[in-house]
Amino acid sequence: VQINDFTNADPARSLRQGHVGIQNHGASDQVAFRNIRVKELSVTVEAESCTSSRGVRAVRHSPAGGGKTLGHINDGDWAGYAHVTTEGATAFSARVSSAGSGGTIQVRSGSPRGPLLGSVTVPVTGGWESFRDVATTLTASATGPLHLVFKGGRGFLFDVDSFTLGRYGP
Repeated sequence: VQINDFTNADPARSLRQGHVGIQNHGASDQVAFRNIRVKELSVTVEAESCTSSRGVRAVRHSPAGGGKTLGHINDGDWAGYAHVTTEGATAFSARVSSAGSGGTIQVRSGSPRGPLLGSVTVPVTGGWESFRDVATTLTASATGPLHLVFKGGRGFLFDVDSFTLGRYGP
């Protein structure tokens, strides 16, 4: 339940990062807390930071975040992310480019053949350095590491610059 909505107007406070404000109060107020938990709601990942893969590789593209994308993607290729769990994931979005035929990103848990959580269509964007955001809702629940499986026609389908795995709800 939201109790307080605070907009900072103090420029000195704006320089602080990494702080969580629990409650605003005056010098005479008494405040007590217990059972406070911090939950990560989403994680954004550079796609080329995969920990396992088949068929893909990092490709230099200056407008990409970090200057690289996950590219040379063909039908059936995949990328795994051991450091990204699918637990509680309800949304997936990606920054993509395609001068190829476009295709589909399947979001899977545990392995390239693991449970399918959702999929999103990647359109032709007009060039390898012309990026567009695509997104989908994830409907299945699973707890394994994230795997992206790429589907489409022939040749290089598309590149993935970065993606966000969202976690919303309780």
